[in-house]
Amino acid sequence: MNILLCNYRYFVSGGTERYLFNLTRILESKGHTVVPFSMQYKKNEPTPFSRYFALSPSGPDHVQFDDSELRLSKKLRLFSALLYNQEAKRKIKTIIRQEKIDIVHTIQIVNYLYPSVIDGCREMGVPVAFMAQDFQLLCPSYNFFCRGRICEKCKDGYFNAVRNRCLKNSYSLSLAKVFAMYLHRYLKVNEKISAFLAVSEFLKNKMIEYGFDRSRVYHIPLPIDVDALKPCSENKGYILYMRGINEMRGIEVLVGAFKALDRPVRLKIAGEAHDNESRRLKKRMLDENINNVEFVGFKPVQEIEELYRGAIFCVVPSLGYETGAHFTLEAMASGKPVLGTRVGANPEFIDEGVDGLLCKPGDIGDLCDKMRYFIDNPRVTIQMGKDARKKIEERYTSEIHYQSLLEIYNSVLS
Repeated sequence: MNILLCNYRYFVSGGTERYLFNLTRILESKGHTVVPFSMQYKKNEPTPFSRYFALSPSGPDHVQFDDSELRLSKKLRLFSALLYNQEAKRKIKTIIRQEKIDIVHTIQIVNYLYPSVIDGCREMGVPVAFMAQDFQLLCPSYNFFCRGRICEKCKDGYFNAVRNRCLKNSYSLSLAKVFAMYLHRYLKVNEKISAFLAVSEFLKNKMIEYGFDRSRVYHIPLPIDVDALKPCSENKGYILYMRGINEMRGIEVLVGAFKALDRPVRLKIAGEAHDNESRRLKKRMLDENINNVEFVGFKPVQEIEELYRGAIFCVVPSLGYETGAHFTLEAMASGKPVLGTRVGANPEFIDEGVDGLLCKPGDIGDLCDKMRYFIDNPRVTIQMGKDARKKIEERYTSEIHYQSLLEIYNSVLS
């Protein structure tokens, strides 16, 4: 089978791209031909298929941007691509024809590749399996989170996102996104997709609640490379947080809980920060004399694996809905229990008292108490880590993911 994997980045910037390259290895090991389709960035991994990649409307260097950074001409190009990227449609039709593609599996394409690649696939008669890892088709900001709390007001109309400036605190970007979502709804883009692959039951149910055809929405567990992530019961005396650094992730609550912890441990915060969030947090820690917190930034895969092995436990203090974080499952595969908030898909992945603990979102005292429990009960913590690893081996292996995918591929092809 010739499978095209479509993602708007072709370099590792987080869990999405780790999944992209992991899935490539899985499919190729089963004898399939895998062809990537992406956008042209200087950071991209080398591939002979890059000649097909679409131009980035923000330029090859501009992966992340702020509204204030953009000139009017670039804003217009971004807005045009957000609505409909004719070049991407033309190029995906070319790669489908030239490489004799049987099925297209999209991973992250919303903004600049969606809906044009969907139309291109439809015109070429090739089915699309659309991977849903967040609320990108339901919420203009992807996360159902606004002004420090969960928000689903856009169920009544997307223009709530404009009033609240949900995209990068910008009226213009929020308006552009809302306009695009209404246009895509008018064009009935989602009706052209053969299968939606939700990474959690929570996300699947939320999509059905918002009107998606139940018969085309599947829950498919993420694959974890259990060979690469070796379980480790020892630790180097630190708690690990490895996510984006922003308000929704609950990082402010985590810092507050760590300040009250009063235990001889460290906190390592790994991940990229945007909108000066890490700078503001560092200033707070300096002003309040919060010690033993280290911002380690974004790390390559090999160093990420080492960070997991050295942790006592890992923490997911999110205030908003979690949908199925790679971080949680990778931590478990590394033999580490996870402390998560009782929100979104977290209770789906964490069996409280078995392979992790759950706490109330936004509650510094509850989070601090659960952190103390892990530290004060090392034998229990180690056993939870072993049970976490066992769960990954039973439910989230590459083979399980592949068999689930193959069943869906064959279904839509027939």
